[in-house]
Amino acid sequence: MATDLPRVSVQDVLNCSFSVWYPIFAKYSIKSVILNLTDDVLEYLRSDEFYLPMSANEAMDNMRQINAETSDEDDPWPDEDTCDDTTKKISFPELEQNIKNVLDEYNAVFPKLNWSSAKDARWMISDSRLKCMNLADIFLLLKSSDFIAHDLCEPFKFCYDATDDYLPIIQYVLVLREWSALQPSKEFRCFVKNNQIVAISQRDSENYYEFIGATADQIVSNIVAFFHNNIQNKFPSTDFVIDIYRKDSNKLYIIDFNPWGPMTDSLLFDWPDLVNLSLQNNNDEPEFRYVNSQHGIKPNSYTQYAMPKDIADISRERDINKLVDVLSSQIQVQNKNADSDNDRNLAGKKKRILSGTNDLNKKPIKLLIKNYSNKLVQETSIEKLFRLDMSKRFYETTAHSDFYAQCRPTYPPDVMKKILDYLFLKYSRKDDDLVIDIGCGTGQSTILLAPHFQRIIGYDISEYQVKKANETNTHSNINYKVIVGSDIPHEDSSVALVISAQAAHWFDLPYFYKEVKRTLTIKGVLALFGYAFVQVHGQQSEKLNEIITNFYKKTLRGYVQKESEEVYFGRYRDEKFRDPLSSTDFIRDENLVIECRWSIQRLLGYIASWSGSQHFLRQHPTSTVFHDLNLEIFKCLDIFDDEYELDLSFDIFILMNRKTE
Repeated sequence: MATDLPRVSVQDVLNCSFSVWYPIFAKYSIKSVILNLTDDVLEYLRSDEFYLPMSANEAMDNMRQINAETSDEDDPWPDEDTCDDTTKKISFPELEQNIKNVLDEYNAVFPKLNWSSAKDARWMISDSRLKCMNLADIFLLLKSSDFIAHDLCEPFKFCYDATDDYLPIIQYVLVLREWSALQPSKEFRCFVKNNQIVAISQRDSENYYEFIGATADQIVSNIVAFFHNNIQNKFPSTDFVIDIYRKDSNKLYIIDFNPWGPMTDSLLFDWPDLVNLSLQNNNDEPEFRYVNSQHGIKPNSYTQYAMPKDIADISRERDINKLVDVLSSQIQVQNKNADSDNDRNLAGKKKRILSGTNDLNKKPIKLLIKNYSNKLVQETSIEKLFRLDMSKRFYETTAHSDFYAQCRPTYPPDVMKKILDYLFLKYSRKDDDLVIDIGCGTGQSTILLAPHFQRIIGYDISEYQVKKANETNTHSNINYKVIVGSDIPHEDSSVALVISAQAAHWFDLPYFYKEVKRTLTIKGVLALFGYAFVQVHGQQSEKLNEIITNFYKKTLRGYVQKESEEVYFGRYRDEKFRDPLSSTDFIRDENLVIECRWSIQRLLGYIASWSGSQHFLRQHPTSTVFHDLNLEIFKCLDIFDDEYELDLSFDIFILMNRKTE
C-alpha cells in the first residue's frame, strides 16, 4: 500500500519562521539580526516591477565607479541614467539605515526572510555564496528570487488547513546573518519525528566528500548528542527538519528549521522512506545517508535557477555591447508592461513564482546589464610569481581569464585519485590537513581537491585569474588568493600536499623546490601534472594533427616560449623536474588521458588561449592567422560549420615526490 505524505499544518510552518525559533536557540546558532518589514516594504517586494531603492542604486553606482577608476576601458554606462524618467524613486530610510548598521557591525551578511534565502538568484551578485556587503546586493537578491516570492505570496502552499486569512497576520522579517564561509561538506539535514531523529542526510548531496564515509559513525554520534542536549523537546513542534553544521566533533551549530513535509527537500531520502522510518522503533540509531562515491552524486538542484540562457550564451562571447543591445530591447518590453503588471492582484502576483523559467521579462534587466559590465572591468596586476618574468605573463585581464577558463580541457577525477593514493601510502590523514595549489589559474585543478580536504588554498600571480576563480567558486573549503613574491606564504612543515597543474614550467624551479621542501610536512607530497599537445582522432585526423602542429611550431615560431614546449612535448621529462625532494621516493605516471568532444569553435578558442598565441596577438592584433587556420580546418574536413565536433585527447603526465626528511 502506498505511503501517505506527511500532513503539514499552518502552525508547523509558522513554528519554523526564523523569528520564532532563533530566540530559543540563538546561543547554538550563527549570530543574526532580525529586522521587521513594514507594509510598504512588503508591497515593494511583492511588486512585479523591478527597481531598487535609491540608496541601493547609489551603492551599485559607487561600486561601478571604483571599478572604472582602475580600468583603462571606457565605461559603457553614461553618468546619467537614460531611464531616469521611467525609473521609480523609492526609499525605506529606517530599514536601509538598520541594514547599514548591521553591515557596519558584521562587514558582510547572508540575507533571508522568515523561511527562505535567495539561493535561486545567487547569479545576480558577484559572490555566488550570497555574501552581501552592501544594500545593492541585498535588494538585488530579494527582488530577483522566486524563493523569496514564495515566502511572500504562498508560504502555506502545502498546508492542509491553509486559508487566505493567515497571510495578512504574518510578521515578515528580514534576517541578516553574520557572514561565515561555511563548508557545505559539514552540514547535515536531520529529520525529526516525535522529537526523535529518525534520519540524517548529507546536506550537499551534489558532491562526494571522502572524509564523510570515513567518519560516519562519529558524525551521527555527535549530531545525536547535540540534539538530545540542546534541541529535543524545546522546539514548538514535535515533527520537524533541522539543518546542523558540524564544524568539528565538539562544535555544532543550528543553521535552520524546516517543516516535516513535502515543501522541505528530502535530499538523499524520499518522503515515503522517511514516513516508514518514523513508524519503526524510534530508539534505534537514525539512518545516515551520504554520497559514497563520485557515481552517487545527484544533479544540482539549483541548475534550473541558473543565469538565463539568453544571457549566458551572449556572455560567452564577452561582447558587452551585444549584451547591452539585446537586453535593452527587453527593457522596452518590460517598461511597456509595467503599468499592467502593477494592476495585478495578489493572486496574479503568485504567478511570479515561475520555478526556474528563464523569462527575461521577469528579470531585473537594467541592473543585470550594469552588474554584468562590472564583471568585465580590468584591475591592477602583480609583478612576480617565483621570479616569473613579465614577458611570460599572459592572463592579465579579466577577458583573458574568462577565455582561459572556458577553453581549457578538464582533468578527470582519476588524476587526484592517483595523487592521493601516493600521498596516503605513507602519510596519515588529519582533519585539518592543509593543501595548496600553486599556479591555480581559474581553479580547474584546485576543485579536484574539494571532496578530499577541508582546507584548500589556490594561489596564482594573476589577479584576474584569482578573481574569476572566486566568482565561480562554489566550494567553501577552497579559498583563492593572489601570491606576491617568491615565497610560499606558509610556515615550515605546515602543508600536507602541494600540487601544480600545467604551471611548473614557468617557475624558477630551484627556488620553488626550496620553498616546497620548507613548507611540506614530513611524508607530505609535491605533485606536478599537466597534459601534452592536443591530438585529433577520427576523420582526417592525421592531416588535422599536422595542421595544428604546424600552426604551433611554424606560425607561432618565435612567440612560443621553450617553457611551453617543455610541457606540451617534453612532458616534464627534463632532468630539472626530477627528484626535487627525494630521489628514492619519486613516481612518474603517464597512464591517464583526457578524452573530449569539442566543436571546431572551442578548439580554436583553446588554441587562441595558448601563451604563444596570446603573445602573437599582442604583437599583431590585426593578423588573420586564426581565421586562416579556421578555413584550413574547414577545407580539410570539407565542411563550413564551426559547430562541427571533433574527438580529441590530451595525454596526462603526473610527477609525484615525497618529502622524506
